[in-house]
Amino acid sequence: PAAPAAMPLPPPHEPPEPTVREWLPTALRSKAIAPAVVLLLMHAALRRLLRQVGVTFPASIVGMLGGFGVLCGVRRVSEGAASTASAFFEPACVLFRTWLACIFAPGFIALPLKVPPLGAVEV
Repeated sequence: PAAPAAMPLPPPHEPPEPTVREWLPTALRSKAIAPAVVLLLMHAALRRLLRQVGVTFPASIVGMLGGFGVLCGVRRVSEGAASTASAFFEPACVLFRTWLACIFAPGFIALPLKVPPLGAVEV
């Protein structure tokens, strides 16, 4: 008699996606929440300010360059304060770095449409 055919193994069981109740406590303990909220609030305020002043330059790019400039200025005054600020924002920056293309690409793509062309004398 022929040997019985081996039964195929069932596919590996993937755990279900966590519900909001399961995910929320872990997310709230994340060190990225507070700095991400601060950065998002600063972005919203900057966007509003630029709109009030009549500047059409993308707020995400102004914020990125402004934040870099402020951090460089703080570092010249107090390296410890710059390190503390950098350490505070680091978890959110790691999170945003994952989505960097989605955050800055729209601003860079729209930039030629928003900024009027400049002549050689104006540059």
